[in-house]
Amino acid sequence: MAEFLEFPKGDDFYIKSATSPSVSSQNLVFDIEDAINDQAKVIIAQQRNKRNNIEHDSYQLWHYENGFLINKQTLLYLEPESGRLSLLWARKSLYLFHALHQ
Repeated sequence: MAEFLEFPKGDDFYIKSATSPSVSSQNLVFDIEDAINDQAKVIIAQQRNKRNNIEHDSYQLWHYENGFLINKQTLLYLEPESGRLSLLWARKSLYLFHALHQ
């Protein structure tokens, strides 16, 4: 049975798998590819942080706000796309978001 946790409040966090089948995939996180504008692709990449001599990569950090998962660097929100991993979009009001997705 899956355990569901709440998103951290006010803190940035990585999005990664709770369980990984191999040691080499334990530090894989969501990252942004070509994060210049809307419809940037989300990819799975090795977590970059101080351990491998790189500061936390803000393209890999997220926060939860009013129902959205928002990337720290781009301020674009995460939206699953049917059959594909995900795309990022500029945030719309919740009213507009729900109207577009009904």
